[in-house]
Amino acid sequence: MGKCKFNDKWMEEDAFRVWLAPAKNKNEAMCKFCKKPFSLGTVGVKAIESHMKGGKHLRYMAAAKESEPGLIPALFAAPPNVASSDATSQSTIKNFVSPPETQKAEVIWVLHTVMRHNSFKSNEEISEVFAAMFPDSQLAKSFSCGENKTAYIAKYGTASFIKKELSRSVSEKPYVIMFDESMNKTTKNKQMDLHLRFWTHHVISRYYGSEFMGRSRAEDMLGHFSMAELITKSNSMRKRCKDKRGELMDLDHEIEKRVAELRYMS
Repeated sequence: MGKCKFNDKWMEEDAFRVWLAPAKNKNEAMCKFCKKPFSLGTVGVKAIESHMKGGKHLRYMAAAKESEPGLIPALFAAPPNVASSDATSQSTIKNFVSPPETQKAEVIWVLHTVMRHNSFKSNEEISEVFAAMFPDSQLAKSFSCGENKTAYIAKYGTASFIKKELSRSVSEKPYVIMFDESMNKTTKNKQMDLHLRFWTHHVISRYYGSEFMGRSRAEDMLGHFSMAELITKSNSMRKRCKDKRGELMDLDHEIEKRVAELRYMS
């Protein structure tokens, strides 16, 4: 007998629709409470019912109800009327958004992970660890920062903010761009790392970014080097001079032009 495949209709059943989701593997199902996939085996929906009665699943479900008392009933409730007011919609959305204190704690933990060079995978199930360590803390119960969320916050949240702040700070004083080009054995192409050195009571050197090149001729390096400088100038101008839209548009056109040139050179 072959293995069962996930059926989307199972998510419409009242007993499953709060916590059940499809997994990457078509022969598995994802539990939103346990945050892990489980095999459907050859029994299909019976495997889902068995998982639902498991002790670990029940503990996570109880913790979710305790930390978000209005969330579970809202998910079990009938879909809202399309003509409902905006205030009701906003109130429902707030149930899915972490409070500011929790968001701050998650950002601090992401920064700790990056600064200590820990892997994103090491944060898997960290929310359960904190909840067990601090059972009387509501913040620990609402804290959620697994592998995927840690990677997302690090790349699209803190990294973007830090890079913009670096561009803004160097735009107000003289700075030097340092670069080092070498072969990246993983991507099999040339990588040029860019660092900024500037003076703030003392000399500071900060990593800015990396440019990946198909070739490393002098004109290739100059093109990528100029591209990074343009982006730095654009970011700093957006921070300081939001009213200078004309100059920003000119810079954007210049960046697009350089991107096209680099693609052609590669």
